[in-house]
Amino acid sequence: MYKIDSELSIKKLEDTLITSDILTFIEYDKIFIITEEKVYNLYSNHEVFNSNCKLIFINKADSYKTLEKSNYIINEMMNSGASRDSLLIGFGGGNITDITGFIASIYMRGINHVFIPTTLLAMVDASIGGKTGIDFKNIKNLLGTFKNPNAIYIDVEFLNTLNTDIIIDGFSEIIKYSLIFNKILFKNIIQKFESLIQMKNKKELENIILQSCKYKISIVLKDQFDMNKRMILNFGHTIGHALETYFIKERISHGQAIYHGMIAESFMSYELGYISKEEFTEISNFLRSIVTFEIKSFNGKKKI
Repeated sequence: MYKIDSELSIKKLEDTLITSDILTFIEYDKIFIITEEKVYNLYSNHEVFNSNCKLIFINKADSYKTLEKSNYIINEMMNSGASRDSLLIGFGGGNITDITGFIASIYMRGINHVFIPTTLLAMVDASIGGKTGIDFKNIKNLLGTFKNPNAIYIDVEFLNTLNTDIIIDGFSEIIKYSLIFNKILFKNIIQKFESLIQMKNKKELENIILQSCKYKISIVLKDQFDMNKRMILNFGHTIGHALETYFIKERISHGQAIYHGMIAESFMSYELGYISKEEFTEISNFLRSIVTFEIKSFNGKKKI
């Protein structure tokens, strides 16, 4: 298990209970955990749930990241006496970490918060970097803030409960990092993709997760507020987020949208002469072999 602290440094935790580590330096008056009932049912025996905390459930059937859901969470916290000395924990996937960070940043002008990501996507991307956000009028992350969590706890064992499609979704961000930072890693992923998504070598997957976290941290440390260098991490996302908004009713996943976005933006890079035809073909062929969401038609004039 690894811990990423508020200074964005990474250390390995050896036989350390998460709850005791969280409470080592700060004594909180109350602890609140935002999670899904489905996630809680999977991990109800996890040590963090054995602490004296209040659970706030967000149901999967609902839209997670809305003002209405934020209002519900804030009311639950307020009615339970949450103060500036309380702690908010986001236990789950990227949507959970997004809204947890958002609430932590606005409640009483900011309280401490911690992430325990349970999906690959959240581990390598959503939980890192301090971006929080909720959707507004079907526009993804239109409202948001910047606030780094006090800690992120990453444990590859959580991935045991995920189906392959969700693992593949998470790999969209890992592949993004490999294409930006490390061609050797990209080629290694191509060669071992099937074994990686089947988690046949957890140690190798853990190393790739850790490497991905370090790539993102290296950029965030240079540009916390997304003014210049951090924009490189938007590769695949400019078009991908547009597809998520356009196909919201068809429920395109984030990962599938980003795969399509990376194909399209790689083609643009090829057309502009930044990558060769051979490089674009390699990228496109591999990503098309992963994509399962078929875009049959697209009306650029459609009102969202």
